[in-house]
Amino acid sequence: MEYNRDNGGVDLFKECIRQITREQALEFNVSGKQVRMDSTLIGSNIAWYTRYELVHETLALFIEERAEHVYKRTFSRDELSLIDHIMDEPGNKFIHRSNKEEVDTRFIALGKLMYRFIKLFKKHAHGQYQTLQAVFEQQFTLTSKRVVLPPLEKEKISARSIQSPHDTDAHYRDKGGNKVKGYSVNLTETCDDPPGNDDPDAPPVLNLITDINLDVVSTPDSEFLQPSLEESKDSWMRRSRRCMPTGLTTAPVTKLTPRKMTWSWY
Repeated sequence: MEYNRDNGGVDLFKECIRQITREQALEFNVSGKQVRMDSTLIGSNIAWYTRYELVHETLALFIEERAEHVYKRTFSRDELSLIDHIMDEPGNKFIHRSNKEEVDTRFIALGKLMYRFIKLFKKHAHGQYQTLQAVFEQQFTLTSKRVVLPPLEKEKISARSIQSPHDTDAHYRDKGGNKVKGYSVNLTETCDDPPGNDDPDAPPVLNLITDINLDVVSTPDSEFLQPSLEESKDSWMRRSRRCMPTGLTTAPVTKLTPRKMTWSWY
């Protein structure tokens, strides 16, 4: 996903695969009249943080990035002590040696420090600042009088919220008991039937992957359906036009089922 952003939103790998697939379809006479789709979840290589650890680590990364400027600002003794604590001790160690009341109290203090940084550096909103602001808005509530309230209830935290400051695109999903923080990959492939199902000597049928989509793990499978159908249809529309006799036109007839898409060319 970062690669796509760096290339103006154009997936160059996907463009390359699309071209190769079209050439193979022509070379091996793959009809592409039927396609099927399936998806799988890919976990990001990130630690599974608690909400406290998430806020703690987000602050640590921000302070490390802006250390030269942070220590030039005016902070209270308690705030400086908290900053030193964040940089000296990982969040999981503090949780391990503290009781629930101590963790809850420190959690609110981290939220207040987050908001202080957001105000101090709002004219320099680059780098880790964006993540700092997003995590604060997702985890805390700010009153009309600019008072940071205790963290939001767990049930109010969206699955699309940031799970780690080290991978801000990784969302959370529980798919049939499979809990993943990461991404969802959807594959579309042809599923042509062999010419002689009852003939053991019939040559094998080649099927090709026509489309690959990667998105955040919270993306419903249904959102992959139409883009993948259009992508596959586009590839085989071009193939069909190149292979059909002059004077004939093509018109797609599409049939959709929960796990299978089928279309025919006439």
